[in-house]
Amino acid sequence: MNEKLEQELQHREAQLKLQEEKTKAIQERLDLSDQKLDQFSKMPEMEEELKQRLQALTQVPNKLYLTVNKSLDLIGSYIFIIVQNSTGD
Repeated sequence: MNEKLEQELQHREAQLKLQEEKTKAIQERLDLSDQKLDQFSKMPEMEEELKQRLQALTQVPNKLYLTVNKSLDLIGSYIFIIVQNSTGD
């Protein structure tokens, strides 16, 4: 009788351990799902930030073009002044 009770106890302990492992696995999946849900909820904010960054990046070539043109204009003006001064002597 005692041996039968010990076997029953071992069986129930094994079942309990298995149930605890299943519960732990489910909790881990739930935690991961919560993290993903949190990330998805932030997506509109991230999308807006990315749009702003993209807009800023598309303006860079235009600003660079304007800066280069101004620099070329200045160089052209200096060359004109130098040529005028050298021919005027």
